[in-house]
Amino acid sequence: GIPLVMYVIDYVYGMLRTTYLIETTTFQRLPCGVELTFKDPPGFDRAAKGGFIYLNVPWISKGQWHAFSRFERSTQPGHSSVCIYNAGDWTKTLHASLTHHPTSRPVWVCGPYTSPYSTAIQYDKLICVASGIGITPALSLLANLSNSRRINLIWICREASLIEFFLRNGALEREHDGWTLIFYTGKRKLNAANLARTIFIFLKRPVLDCVIRELIWGIESGEGLPEAVLKSAHNFQQKAREYSEQLKQRGGMSAVDRFKVLLQQCLRSYSETELYDIMTQNQHRATARRLSTLPPASTGEQPGVKLARVVTLTTTAATAVPPLADGEKSGARAASAMASDFVEMVELMMPESFSNEELLELAGVFETD
Repeated sequence: GIPLVMYVIDYVYGMLRTTYLIETTTFQRLPCGVELTFKDPPGFDRAAKGGFIYLNVPWISKGQWHAFSRFERSTQPGHSSVCIYNAGDWTKTLHASLTHHPTSRPVWVCGPYTSPYSTAIQYDKLICVASGIGITPALSLLANLSNSRRINLIWICREASLIEFFLRNGALEREHDGWTLIFYTGKRKLNAANLARTIFIFLKRPVLDCVIRELIWGIESGEGLPEAVLKSAHNFQQKAREYSEQLKQRGGMSAVDRFKVLLQQCLRSYSETELYDIMTQNQHRATARRLSTLPPASTGEQPGVKLARVVTLTTTAATAVPPLADGEKSGARAASAMASDFVEMVELMMPESFSNEELLELAGVFETD
């Protein structure tokens, strides 16, 4: 009937008007799949941000067309990419036909066509949730809308190589508009270093309703936004370096005296109310655990572990502030944020201000067990 005729006309029109032969492409073989990148041909509808395309690889099969999500990168304007995961005979054949070196071969592309993600432009605050290879539509949003929208990304993935690939090529990096939370559920150790300060990796499955609620709360309340956190961290780094320089200029002071000055300067940054909140959240224990990662001394001893007890004992003593009246305690969120700043300040100053030998000296002075 009429619907079938209209479908055939639309199909033929699409194949004739939106099908392109891409002679020069780049195939990159990944452990779990293949990434294809190509320059957008003349007439390619770049207004259809992201979306999907139909792909034909003639040197694999001339009669097979497969749909894949398309995404762009801010580092390669005028180019499109698709990520092809090993999930069937055709994809496995494609994967096996490539080497570990980038390869350039021709393909046919039909599209692009819009996807449900195209409605994202109607909103100014977005939370994208993706799993595995489903990250590709979200990558297009990051590339096209992160400069004008606040986009938070939650990605659940068990393929370590996929996470490492997108971290390495910068597809997940942006300015300070939103958080990228990666929940890795695989078994292989993940090799991820030098992450952007808005990217966090968790080695477990997320409790999605809690994570999404926290993100919404942060956006609506204005607390814990990336730009505010990064500015605070930058200010504390500068302050920590200034304190370290002051300590270095105090010639003739023993390590113990310099430690006392350093701790006093840290504590002066907070009011009694703030210190009360920090200590009641037991954040000094987190400080001790994180400081225990300091490098070992040349003698084979572990000054970081002993110094952890020093900081624990010293910060515990700071809890001797009078209890607050009812209603004066700040919320757990504020206490946690202040404690995090305190931890960062101490961590930055300790390694810069004391040698391993001096850390051993401090540990010996404050050791009580």
